[in-house]
Amino acid sequence: MKMKAIVVVGVMVLVLLGGWVLMRRQTATGQVAAAETAAEHAEGEAGHEEQALTVPGLETMKVMPTSVRSTLALTGEVEADADLAARVGSAVSGRLSALRVSVGDRVRAGQTMATVTSRDVAEVRSALCGARPRRMPPQLSCRQ
Repeated sequence: MKMKAIVVVGVMVLVLLGGWVLMRRQTATGQVAAAETAAEHAEGEAGHEEQALTVPGLETMKVMPTSVRSTLALTGEVEADADLAARVGSAVSGRLSALRVSVGDRVRAGQTMATVTSRDVAEVRSALCGARPRRMPPQLSCRQ
């Protein structure tokens, strides 16, 4: 049993050693190939400086670090997102007598945005005030 364990350990050491040697050979071969490719590229680049491609209306420049402008002027169209727009209307017809917000203002739920003067509302309020002046809720005051 002890002999079997020694053989297994020996085989494992040989496999690991063989894998390490093979890996070193491939790494060395890859480094040589990369060095040869870099040398060929450098030789090819030396002759291209004088042979720059010229295209009418196109200016070529040598690549170098430079600062970038922080603004960019473009033309285009801006459209409102229909899913984010709200349609505001009145339950009664009438004349807009006061507008308390402007386009672009932030509004809260329940905030009064406009006041509409309506003949229909005035008639209903007048009839209500004439019918029950003593039991009128405070928010429906008959005083003008």
